[in-house]
Amino acid sequence: MKPKYEMWLTVNDNRDRLQLPVNPPSIDIDAGSQNTTVNVSGLGEVTILQEPGAKVFEFAAIFPSTYGPYCEFVKIPNPWDAVSFIEKYKSQSPFRFIITNTPINMLVSVEEFKYSEKAGDIGTLNYSLKLKEYRIVKPRQINIVIPLVNKFQAPPEPKVVPQPTPRPAPPPPRTYTVVKGDWLIKIARKLGISDWRVIFNANRDKIRNPNLIYPGQVLTIP
Repeated sequence: MKPKYEMWLTVNDNRDRLQLPVNPPSIDIDAGSQNTTVNVSGLGEVTILQEPGAKVFEFAAIFPSTYGPYCEFVKIPNPWDAVSFIEKYKSQSPFRFIITNTPINMLVSVEEFKYSEKAGDIGTLNYSLKLKEYRIVKPRQINIVIPLVNKFQAPPEPKVVPQPTPRPAPPPPRTYTVVKGDWLIKIARKLGISDWRVIFNANRDKIRNPNLIYPGQVLTIP
């Protein structure tokens, strides 16, 4: 029996996680090298080995709108919820990328995430994902020696404590007019909002179905 592979993206020590409902047909892995080559007089070309570069993973698959025999499990996530999960965390923290029954279990950053809905399969989202190995930089401890102060040295001048500036009045609520080709996640990305549901919740009086918005609608942006 062939081993079963599961592909996961997790955050917050695996408390929040997403299993990809459909495994991609292939994954491109670039285990880049940072070796350098120099010319040495009398020896010719010499290669100097360096620490390996960060691994890069690239693949494409789908978030299906309904369960099918190609799915890895029955209770598949809503495609837009899956997209929102990746969009929400990609700029906040690294993901842990796991492929079961393989050595792949590492922190990664999302370098590229593209998705689209094609005609003929309403609700299903095609996507491509590029992940790069994320390495945590550990700060070095530096010991600083403070010289003794001459006891006859004049005392330091007192520090001037700056007065806090008054807090400006809150700006009036923003609005956004929907144009052709817009959808809530696209608008949220355009306006720098990490979660499209913030816009949906602020406009429940105008939007009943978050997948149906129309050109000319004026949305309140919180």
